[in-house]
Amino acid sequence: MKKILETAGTLILMKKILETQGFHNVEYTQRCIDYSEGSLTGFALYKDRRIFFKVSYTDDCKPRILHEYNILRTLNEKGIDFVPRALYCFPIENYEIQLPPISSQGDVLSHIEEGEIQILVTEYIEGKSLDDMIYGKEFIDKVCDSLEKLYRLYDEVGIVHRDWHLSNIIQSGDMIYIIDFEGGKDVRDNPRIWERELSVVVDSLGHIVPLVTSKKLRRLCKPPYSETYRESMDEVKEILRSGLASGAPGFRKNA
Repeated sequence: MKKILETAGTLILMKKILETQGFHNVEYTQRCIDYSEGSLTGFALYKDRRIFFKVSYTDDCKPRILHEYNILRTLNEKGIDFVPRALYCFPIENYEIQLPPISSQGDVLSHIEEGEIQILVTEYIEGKSLDDMIYGKEFIDKVCDSLEKLYRLYDEVGIVHRDWHLSNIIQSGDMIYIIDFEGGKDVRDNPRIWERELSVVVDSLGHIVPLVTSKKLRRLCKPPYSETYRESMDEVKEILRSGLASGAPGFRKNA
């Protein structure tokens, strides 16, 4: 019960702090309460536009916020159009608010008062994650679209995502976006990292496709990466479709 109260108090307090900085209609994402200790995510109106925000309030999380901003800026400057645009990243140092009347505020609230808060503001990508589209007939094509874009990040810019999973792939209109670059890393001149990046993808797909399908996918992830990965995308689709046809967990045979 204490943990629930502390979490509720943190959400209320942070909303009040954001409102002092000109953020309106603040809504938290469903996953923000389960997010790593020290940061929250949500949506708001800021400077008359709908935005996504990630706010940190512990020393451990602040550098990750700035790191994600720099990764997104690099991708934006390189003309990568399937990631959110980084708009702002700044500290919130001066604010005047009253603490919410919650009896069990605990340390979670006290260190927000004392420390500098860092906030990342990005473009809001409106759409559905692939998590919500597993049963759709075009699901495999959307997954493969995201994998091709994942490879482009590595091949054209030298950046790997390192946290590919269905919740981080958003369809907005006809476009597939990759979001959440907190774990992104610049790995130019280190091709071994790409193999690990693909292992993350295969692990993420493991709950959807049978083990034999995962093994087949792994065999496609061998060097030379630039040739086999691009040329094998049709094979990837067929391997994933075979998992779907087998009635693997997460798929329906009539999908």
